[in-house]
Amino acid sequence: MSAVKTYRDFLDINQAAQFLQEKGLASCSPETIKYHAYETGLLPLPIVLARRSYWSKKDLDLFVLKLAERPRDEIGRAVKRKEAERKHERAQRLFEHADAELQELDRKCS
Repeated sequence: MSAVKTYRDFLDINQAAQFLQEKGLASCSPETIKYHAYETGLLPLPIVLARRSYWSKKDLDLFVLKLAERPRDEIGRAVKRKEAERKHERAQRLFEHADAELQELDRKCS
């Protein structure tokens, strides 16, 4: 008789890493999950409850399927696109902040 491990519908980050390791992603760690959720967007964001993040088991299963279906270079392009968008947004915020400071200085000098 063999033991079968069951998982709840929502998993904390350590349980999610263990779940993905059992699905075949042997090097998966909590940092990997955070990276794909917050940086690449391949994994949906978690549900936050009482300062703890919980990932849906269904979302984790879909993530494994996405990784299996997408070629590696396509994933790399998605990551680069997301990074470029983030840099653009940051530059835009810096520009707006600098513009506001210039207007404030201009107003004080007038």
